[in-house]
Amino acid sequence: MDTIRFPEEFGRLGGKTFLEVFESEPLADIIEFAATLWSAEKCTGIFEKFKKYVDITLGIESKLSAHEDRSISWVKAHEGEIPSYMLKYVDIRDVNVS
Repeated sequence: MDTIRFPEEFGRLGGKTFLEVFESEPLADIIEFAATLWSAEKCTGIFEKFKKYVDITLGIESKLSAHEDRSISWVKAHEGEIPSYMLKYVDIRDVNVS
């Protein structure tokens, strides 16, 4: 499934393989979005395949750990615009309190 490619017209995912999306720090939010908010029963087509890919891949400890590291970096780079599904990657020690 690593080599399945999103169609070019799919915005940030366009033209990328499932593996490229999964391993890309700038797309860590997409992986977390799919893992957290998508329901496998409601996905169809390429989204059904991608949801299955994400779930299977996150079930591999080394892949999960790498995703968590990318997600922490993603959150640090997007301070002030963090979606709710990414909040679990906010380190309280990094929050500036005035």
